[in-house]
Amino acid sequence: MQLRFSRLGLGLALTIFTLAAQAGADTLAPLPEGYSGHGGMSAYRITPEIYAYHYDHGFSGGDAMGWDPQLQFVWSRVAAAKACGVDAVPESAIVAKLVARYGQSDTVHEMVGIGFHQAQIEAAKAQFCTATRLDQVWALLPQFVQGKFETSAAAPSQAEATAPTERVPAAAALAASAAAPPDAAPAPADATLAASAWTSRIDLRSYVGASEDGTTNGDEVLRVVRREHTGRAIGLQVAVGLLTRSAGGFTFEKEHLRGEKVKDIANPGVDLQPDRLRERMQAYFTAHPSALPAQQTRLDLASGDWLLVYQSLSDNQSAYELRYYLMIATPPKKISFFKSTPGTVVVTCQPQPQVASLEEWEADHYAMVRKTAQAYVDQCAQQFAERLPAVFPEPAIAGL
Repeated sequence: MQLRFSRLGLGLALTIFTLAAQAGADTLAPLPEGYSGHGGMSAYRITPEIYAYHYDHGFSGGDAMGWDPQLQFVWSRVAAAKACGVDAVPESAIVAKLVARYGQSDTVHEMVGIGFHQAQIEAAKAQFCTATRLDQVWALLPQFVQGKFETSAAAPSQAEATAPTERVPAAAALAASAAAPPDAAPAPADATLAASAWTSRIDLRSYVGASEDGTTNGDEVLRVVRREHTGRAIGLQVAVGLLTRSAGGFTFEKEHLRGEKVKDIANPGVDLQPDRLRERMQAYFTAHPSALPAQQTRLDLASGDWLLVYQSLSDNQSAYELRYYLMIATPPKKISFFKSTPGTVVVTCQPQPQVASLEEWEADHYAMVRKTAQAYVDQCAQQFAERLPAVFPEPAIAGL
């Protein structure tokens, strides 16, 4: 899998390097004499006419570059929408469906896949972005948003010579039809979207991210740090000090010790929290449908500490506290291929840790931990709900 990523990553870099030389063409040159229709996509330099040929006729065999040909088809159509000026391309919603269907990370789909094709199209988009190709893209995007990727839509004719479309308008119509159920008739462009339409406008993604001090990557499952874990750490540091003859004190934070993992108690930020937040958004947009964002929006749920840790090292009967940390934010915005701006933090939630003896926490296979996790999740969901009017204001409020 790493090999596939590296090959396409290199291809993207080479494509960007040659864009300036390719962009000056007034028309797409004819295919090289004798080209059999195979192997052009693996060339050191992919010419615009070779790319256009495979866009129209398919990326198969070696020209799929190790990926599923249907996945290449979807990537290329999303890239065409972006390069050819379709308004409000629902990329994040489509990428979420691609991740669910084909695996890989969103970065692979956005940069290695869509980004690769977009770079090829940008090289000669004035000639590439014909009305026929744009009509096909327009028809496919709502299907992609619904996760319908197995399409047999006919490819545009290579001889099609309609003047390029400068920019496709009516982004609202695209969003409305993308939000409709798979078999429903397209909604009018000016129709008020149903409250459930938020699911196709707001992409909610959860992952294990940084803890509150930014020094760890968070906990995928419950981490238990006992007093004896600290004792072992101190003993190891003393032994290292004696061997190296180093002087001075030993410092560390108990929160950073590995402790032990309870593998069947997942971090609630990944396991429980997303559904609670979806419930709050459903309720909010049902009551305030005009607050639904016009553009595709993404919210990231970064889960940090999920930790059961002792309070006092010197107390044999020390109580233990259960810690949970969650941050909800918009993702960084790409300025260029190498630069991005930080996202906006919507909520940071760190409930007051509940305290009990270790025996109480461990009883009935951590039943108290599971119950407390529900309370923490509800508290963070409430904080999120209180922020929704500011994050997604109704038009009248936004204009004040």
